[in-house]
Amino acid sequence: MGTFGGTRSSAWAINDNAQVVGWAYTGSNLMRAFLYTSTGGMLNLGTLLAMTDSRAYDINNGGVVVGDCYNATDVRPFVWTASSGMQDLNAVLPANSGWTLTSARNINNQGQVVGNGIHNGQVRAFVLTLVPGPIPLFRADNGGYSFITPSGGEFNNLVSNGWFDVGPIGNLYAGATDQPGLTALYRLYSPGSGNHFYTTSLAERNTIVGNASYVDEGISGYVFPGTAAGRKPLYRAYNPQTGQHRFIGNPDEYNTLPAPWQKEGTAAYVLPGDPVLLYRGDYRGTLFYLTTSRAESMGAERYGYITRGAVGRVFTSSNDAPGLTALYRLGSPFTGDHFYTTNAAEKNAIQPFYTYEGIQGYVFTGPGDNRKPLYRAYNPQTGQHLFSGELSEYNNLPAPWQKEGVAAYILN
Repeated sequence: MGTFGGTRSSAWAINDNAQVVGWAYTGSNLMRAFLYTSTGGMLNLGTLLAMTDSRAYDINNGGVVVGDCYNATDVRPFVWTASSGMQDLNAVLPANSGWTLTSARNINNQGQVVGNGIHNGQVRAFVLTLVPGPIPLFRADNGGYSFITPSGGEFNNLVSNGWFDVGPIGNLYAGATDQPGLTALYRLYSPGSGNHFYTTSLAERNTIVGNASYVDEGISGYVFPGTAAGRKPLYRAYNPQTGQHRFIGNPDEYNTLPAPWQKEGTAAYVLPGDPVLLYRGDYRGTLFYLTTSRAESMGAERYGYITRGAVGRVFTSSNDAPGLTALYRLGSPFTGDHFYTTNAAEKNAIQPFYTYEGIQGYVFTGPGDNRKPLYRAYNPQTGQHLFSGELSEYNNLPAPWQKEGVAAYILN
């Protein structure tokens, strides 16, 4: 699996989605908790404030990681999620609980964390049940077909079989009582057309099933029927030529649907989606590219490209966090170079020489908490661009690479 520049690493736990956690040493001989995936490589989970080292001990099927952070005099347990990053586990305790938690060793799929702590001055074991949180709603596309599911296993199986991984388009809940005001999102399937259909309307569901053209596949999860702060629309569109439906979390995609797609409005309201890993790959040290798609990474590897791991995290929808802007992607048919920019004028200016390939993801234009620069460099001899999330790599680029500064800010 590698390290973060140090000499050792240790894998400690794996979940059913093949996500591995543990810790690895940095070049400064500090320990860092990591989350490893086969396509994204090792993601450094960081440390809590004032801590110098971290170790991850367990991960559940929802991708929630627990472990400990250390310094010379203190140990503090953490919980990490893709949406919230690393938090001190003591911060989620009820007020006046009498507990100070000192270590978190395991978490199950019900969100129950076990470890050690001090209760009223005595060292004790604890079981802490985290409040049921939202889970990702993934989308995969295959031609005109669009499929959404909260099941990571179902989503990964589709991607392994050639479907394009759009990624998480929002978050919903697994249980009807996880939050007040939730309603069921029904899932139906047409064996004749291969189309999947989703609705919060029980009457609509019954009508479609009654026509015998669709089969009831149960409840995908629980969503909100109305808008409120902290929610976003899940849009629905219909293609009358193919009979297919598409469910969209990104307003930029929904508002620019080509004909013959017809907009059918908001199907439900979900929570903003989690950030996804931004992978970097290259062909023999040249032809660098960035992608959020594991399917694209796997496809490129069949042509000799190598996925080098994740440079950071980005969002898949413009309304998943405040202050996001599009990271445009373009490709040169002449040199094979890929180019990324947040500047619409720059995107338009180079299009006589580059082909516009769409929006790679959504990023930030300035620094902030849990953000890091995505650096851009240019090789005038080959016409290639390189994008790096590591300052050490950027500063040590050999000639003739030319540094072009910060292209965007992404999440750690």
